[in-house]
This record gives sequence, structure tokens and C-alpha cells, in this order.
Amino acid sequence: MREDNNWELDKRISIAHVISTIVIAGSCFMWAMAMSERIKVLETRYEQRTVERAREEQATKEIRLELRQEMLSISSKIDKLRDQVEDFRYKRR
Repeated sequence: MREDNNWELDKRISIAHVISTIVIAGSCFMWAMAMSERIKVLETRYEQRTVERAREEQATKEIRLELRQEMLSISSKIDKLRDQVEDFRYKRR
């Protein structure tokens, strides 16, 4: 038995192989461009949402401050009313 370990590489290139390689490379390029565009859109949305979130947080802080001031005002009015009621009770005795 003769074992042939020598092998040859065919130097010819099939046109079908060249065309399929070009199509695959083109498809990969188009996919990469589409992903790049999608990433840009997502980055833009993220930046917009970040700005919106900052505005909402600022508005929330302002509302909290207004509520705190209103609560202090109400508390002050309640204290005055309580004092007036106590004064009224004291004077009635």
C-alpha cells in the first residue's frame, strides 16, 4: 500500500467563490453600517432622555420646595389658630 501524503493546492479561483465572497463582504459591510446608524439613534435618544430626566428632577425639586414652604405656612397658621383658641378659652374662664 502506497500512502500519498503530498497534496496540491489548486491555484485557480472559481468565479462563484469570488462572487459569493464579495456578496458576503458587502452584506457584512451593510450590516455594520446599519448597526452604526442604529447605535447613533439610540445614543441620541439616550441623550434626550438624560436631558429630560434632569429637567424633571429639577422640576421635582422645585415642587418639593414649594410644598415644604406651603406646609410651613400651614403649620404656622395652625399654630396661630391654636394659640387663638387657647387665648379664647383662657378669656372665657
